Amino acid sequence: MFVEKDYWMEGKKMYTKENVTIPANRGKIFSSDNKLLASSLPQYRIYMDYKSNHKIKKELFKTSIDSVARGLHKIMPDKSVSYFKSKINNGLRAKKLSAHASLYPNRISYLQYQDILQLPVFRSGPNKSGLHATESNHREKPFGTLASRTIGSLFLDKGKGAKNGLEKSFDDILSGKEGLAHRIKIQNKYLSILDVRPVNGDDILTTLNVDIQDISEKAIVDMLKEVNGALGVVIVMEVKTGDIKAIVNMSRGSDGQYREEKNNAVIDLYEPGSTFKTAAILTALNDQKITRDRKQFLGDGTYNMHGRLIRDHNWRNGGFKEDKKYQNIDEIMMNSSNIGVGVTIEEAYYGNKQQFIDGIRKLVGMNLDLQLEGVAKPIIKDTKDPGFSKLTIPWMSFGYETLLPPINMVTFYNAIANNGEMVKPRFVQAATREGSVIKKYPVEVINPKIASSEAIKDIQEILERVVSEGTGKRAASNQFRVAGKTGTAQLSQGTSGYGGGQQHILSFCGYFPAEQPEYTILVNIKSARGGGGGGGRECAIVFNQIAEHIYAMNLKQYFHVEAAKDTINPTAPYIKKGLINKSIKVLKELDIDYDKNIEEEGLWASFNTKDNQVEIVDAKVSTQLVPSVYGMGARDAVFALQSVGLDVNIIGRGKVYRQSIPNGSKARQGARITIELR
Repeated sequence: MFVEKDYWMEGKKMYTKENVTIPANRGKIFSSDNKLLASSLPQYRIYMDYKSNHKIKKELFKTSIDSVARGLHKIMPDKSVSYFKSKINNGLRAKKLSAHASLYPNRISYLQYQDILQLPVFRSGPNKSGLHATESNHREKPFGTLASRTIGSLFLDKGKGAKNGLEKSFDDILSGKEGLAHRIKIQNKYLSILDVRPVNGDDILTTLNVDIQDISEKAIVDMLKEVNGALGVVIVMEVKTGDIKAIVNMSRGSDGQYREEKNNAVIDLYEPGSTFKTAAILTALNDQKITRDRKQFLGDGTYNMHGRLIRDHNWRNGGFKEDKKYQNIDEIMMNSSNIGVGVTIEEAYYGNKQQFIDGIRKLVGMNLDLQLEGVAKPIIKDTKDPGFSKLTIPWMSFGYETLLPPINMVTFYNAIANNGEMVKPRFVQAATREGSVIKKYPVEVINPKIASSEAIKDIQEILERVVSEGTGKRAASNQFRVAGKTGTAQLSQGTSGYGGGQQHILSFCGYFPAEQPEYTILVNIKSARGGGGGGGRECAIVFNQIAEHIYAMNLKQYFHVEAAKDTINPTAPYIKKGLINKSIKVLKELDIDYDKNIEEEGLWASFNTKDNQVEIVDAKVSTQLVPSVYGMGARDAVFALQSVGLDVNIIGRGKVYRQSIPNGSKARQGARITIELR
């Protein structure tokens, strides 16, 4: 013990591994309505070492290759028994044996990996069988691509952490702390001894609402497809709290499909166009430079300002009609006149241009320190800047010579809706541990009063008239009042200026219900090259669709649904095709009359509504043939198809209207079938 201590301590090191890290479980990300948005699930790639103990492996597989191949096929049915059999045999017979040969091309789940370890040969351990795996840092998103760029993603390499989004911004909270252990080799097996227990990551509760996010994505993508748009951005903000309930950034890929590639809503800078007129007019009203009854002559739709023409949208037709040549501030905003706003602001601030710049910066020029990385800083020219000219102030007043991220514009309009109180956009409400809140992220007020109460009231009334009587009519609803402003801005082509054929940024920003605002919504669409259009059309329509869906979701706030029920003659509901027993359970719970002749477990059926009664029909599904899943919801369709051994790929949401393999075809185990829902 004493004389030979050093010798035996050195020997011990051969059987001991120090400082073995034990990864912590990463925290989850939840929506504001407690739906799971992201959770960690380990994934593995499996490999074979044919090099070490080659003779032992050959002997083991000699008698077990068939059962191993069948077992692998059962666990991973997209590859055949013969595929796995030839894969292993080729590896064993290769002239140059590999120590790291792929056994299966795709990643597998933890449960699949555990099942593989129970197969013959593989259960004998990695040294004899040669099976080994690499673990990847996989985050499962139950809602797929929904808000994917805001939620963020991780690098596959576990050591690199988070790439972007909330995953990156809150990495310290989500990642937890690794533990430490040492491993001792005893009887040819390593035993792990825990030294420092890992601390699992905490969860974060976001402000996102899954339903509003889903509604917003669908509305903007449908419009982008209709107009062949290049990019669509939507931000839905809760008025009182600044909570971002939805944020969408859909850009068209080279394949024509729309997907989220970056968070354009916070990192892109655009000339805002006519939505900026609201900031210009509010500044002048607040500085008492103008009143709403001030009139401006608009002429033939063009105005020579310091040697350059300001044009209204109708200048090619000679401008406005004779009785509309003179317009007050309300009318100028309702008709989105560039001349009306540009000349008004130029005359109002002719002797003090810096006062206008300072007012604008107060409204839209804030550097937002958000809970997301990469937030762009607004670029608003100062009177001392080299690029400042005589044209800067008038052109700035209708949305040019200024660069803003969309998040700044929605924050400004939200302050108008909130009676002048500007709150910071919030993406995360709290950090939680095992369901208990450990840290709150409170509502932050950026500016308690962006303008006087009189000026705020004036601009609120003006924005209501823009929607009820002006260019924003398509944003209006029969259910509630809307206030907002349309916008269209040409994108500068650098030295080419604003010539024909360039892209446009179309926009609408507003809030509802106007009398007691709850949500502010911004919609931006970057048109395809050469596509003009107006924000009052495309973006106002998208606004309306999102706003009416949100209103419908929250109807219980506005009236009591119980009063609308017909308790004497209730209408039988529409029911998707699916399992009989599940549907009958719901019908019983809701006390809805149905055909009681069929109540057999495990049968599939279609459902018809007849005389306020649900009729159950067609309850046959073969286990040998591809079933018809037309009219089913996603869950029932996947269950039915997987029950006959098919691998299912889902496109869309709703109920099935198309399946790639015709029903009645022979079901081939592991075959891939695509179902489309709408």
